[in-house]
Amino acid sequence: MDQLFVELSGQYLSIIPVLLVIIALMSILIGTLRTGISPMPSSRKAHRQVVRLLRQSNALTSSKRQLIDCGSGWGNLAFKLARHFPEDKIVGFELSRLPWLFSTLAARVMGLKNLYFIRADFLKQDLSTADVLVCYLHPEGMQKLNHKLTSVPSEYQQQLISIYFALPGRQPQSQEQLTDLYRTKVYQYQLGRPVTSSNGD
Repeated sequence: MDQLFVELSGQYLSIIPVLLVIIALMSILIGTLRTGISPMPSSRKAHRQVVRLLRQSNALTSSKRQLIDCGSGWGNLAFKLARHFPEDKIVGFELSRLPWLFSTLAARVMGLKNLYFIRADFLKQDLSTADVLVCYLHPEGMQKLNHKLTSVPSEYQQQLISIYFALPGRQPQSQEQLTDLYRTKVYQYQLGRPVTSSNGD
C-alpha cells in the first residue's frame, strides 16, 4: 500500500509542472486575445535609444518626472528606465496576468523602489499625469493610443517615445532607424503645445 501511494504521488507530482506550463500558456493566450498582441520584448538597442532620448530631455528639466510604459509586458524596458532614472517615477501598465506578475516580483527582487507595475488596460487610465509615455505596441494599438491622446487637453506637455511603430497622423520630432535585426525605428513625439502667459511673454 505504501509503495502504491509513493508511485501515485510521484505520478501526480510529475504532472504539476505540465499543468503550470499549460496555465501559463493559457494566461498569455488570453492576454493576447484581449490586447491584440503577445507580450514580446523589444531589443536592447531600442532600449538604449529610449534611454538616450530621455537623457536628452532630462537635461532640460530639473524636476522629477513620471514615465508611463504603455503595455510593459515582461518589464524589460521598465527595469532599464528605473535603473537609469532613479529620481523618476516609472509606472508600467500590463493587462496580461503572467507578465504582470513576473515583472512585479522581479522589480521587488531588484529593489527598484521607483518602479510600479499595475495590472490594467492603459487605454482606460488617465495618461495626462505622465511627463513621458513610452510604448512598443502594434498598428491597431497605436491608433487606439492616438485616439486616447486626443482627449488629453493640449496644454499638457508630454513626450511620447514609440518603438517600431509611428503614431498615426502625427509628425515625429525625431526618428531613428537602428541597426538591430529588425531595423527598428524609434519615434519621438512632442505632444500638446507650449503654454503661453496671459501677457504674451
